[in-house]
Amino acid sequence: MHRLCLAGQLGAAERERLESIILVHSCLARGERLFSEGDRFQFIFAVRSGAIKTSFTASDGRSHISGFHVPGELLGLEAISAGIYRCTAEALERSDVCEIPYHRFEELARQSPGLHSRMHDIMSREIGYARSLMILPRKKNARTQLAVFLLNLSSRLRQRGFSEEVCRLSMSRKDLANYLGISAETLSRLFAGLQKDHILRIHRRSIHLLDLPALQDIAGLSATMLPLR
Repeated sequence: MHRLCLAGQLGAAERERLESIILVHSCLARGERLFSEGDRFQFIFAVRSGAIKTSFTASDGRSHISGFHVPGELLGLEAISAGIYRCTAEALERSDVCEIPYHRFEELARQSPGLHSRMHDIMSREIGYARSLMILPRKKNARTQLAVFLLNLSSRLRQRGFSEEVCRLSMSRKDLANYLGISAETLSRLFAGLQKDHILRIHRRSIHLLDLPALQDIAGLSATMLPLR
């Protein structure tokens, strides 16, 4: 968490000042909301454990899932300019989240060049992540969309010290299908086909990626093009 979120590469004094303003949010139960779309922006959040999904209401009034967030990732940065959260964040399972009061963080960043620079690095990474997900709507082939998602999740887990070959899916298939813009039935067929081709193996909520090069071929991505968070 220190390396990937805010405290990485900071000096001891800067890290101590940062940690003094971080509040540990009480544990969220499955289905409990961290914040809702339209709420006044107050905090940046960092996922400590569990998993969080974000969703927004489209112009047609329907809810669309915009992302799934794993330990070590930040939430709420997109609300800084608008002053309100642009999405709803909900726990997919029992989750712990750190709260960082933004007004206090801003004051601290002005006093700390290292922290200010680190925040710019994080925001740049978030923009890059958002751009990488723009690949998904342009992919007409649902099999390709799923491959891109699995590779994205694998690379994010690898960055956080987890195995890149085992992805635990905290979200339901209905939620994942919503995110990919396909039906739950189509998603089930895709998983069955990939398993039949020995590209992955499914055990309960865990996906074992058996053939990453084959998955990259399906996604149309080289190893250097993998969408990283």
